[in-house]
Order: sequence, then C-alpha cells, then structure tokens
Amino acid sequence: DGIPNELPSLHKAYRVQSKASMVGFDWDKIHDVWEKIREEVRELEDASREKDAAAMEMEFGDLLFSLVNVGRFMGINADEALRKSTDKFIRRFHRVEEMAERNKTDLRALSLDELENMWQQVKDEDDGIME
Repeated sequence: DGIPNELPSLHKAYRVQSKASMVGFDWDKIHDVWEKIREEVRELEDASREKDAAAMEMEFGDLLFSLVNVGRFMGINADEALRKSTDKFIRRFHRVEEMAERNKTDLRALSLDELENMWQQVKDEDDGIME
C-alpha cells in the first residue's frame, strides 16, 4: 500500500484514509463521519458492558480511526491535536499541583469533587484562551 508500517498510529490512519479517499472510498459529507463515530461509540459501550477485552480493544481502535477521519475532513492533524491537548492537560495538572502545594494539601487526600473544583478553577484562569 506504500504506507510505512513504522509510522505513528494516528499518522498511519490518516495516510490510509487519505489514500482510500483518493480512489473514492470515502464519506460524501462530514455528517456521515459523525454518524460513524456515534456508531463506534455505541459499539465500544456494548463491548464494555459485556466486559469483552478483545472487542473493547477493537472497538476503541475503530473509534480512534473514525476520529482521525473526522479530523481529516476538518483539516486537523490528529497527532498534532493530541500533542497539544496532552500538553494542555500537563500544564493544567501542574497548576492544580501547585495550587494544592500552596494550600499545603496532598492531592491524594482530596475527593474527586474537590479535585474537579480545582481543575475548573485552573481552566477558568485560562480566560477562554484557545490552546
């Protein structure tokens, strides 16, 4: 297929989808891609309810593949988008850790609600700046 097997998985999925699109094997509208994503979420939920590890892994992969495809439709590089989101999470989590340290609080001693409140405070401090 001419696509190196060694490529990072998200990039490989993008390349495979682009190649399929070039021969007409693609959705006509982004709405169709969103429908596919909803279908894959339902299938992953079903596999999870049945506690079928192999099916969960397969459906999780199918969902990721479909998410890469919707990104391709929107001109979004999935690898880059995930890197930016991961960096944003790290930056925000460090700020939550710093907040806890200033309050002389051990994060492990906090409830999920308390942690979520701190997280929301950090997000609010971002002033809605797109990251």
